[in-house]
Amino acid sequence: MAVIIQNISAHDDMVGRNDYVVRINNQTIAYFDHVRSEGLATCLRKAADAVDAAEADAEESRKGLAAALSESRA
Repeated sequence: MAVIIQNISAHDDMVGRNDYVVRINNQTIAYFDHVRSEGLATCLRKAADAVDAAEADAEESRKGLAAALSESRA
């Protein structure tokens, strides 16, 4: 399993905001932004926070779908 944090910005700016994607193998997990001059540790924290938020959103979506299916069967 490969965990990839990739800068997907069109520019290579050390000072401004850059857009990143977190992937596991070929599956996109989350997106976040980061200012490269803030350093690697901050980038990794932001990646972890983005993954946590994406997982929470996915869980809420599953709960909503389950509730909708339950209501449609009632």
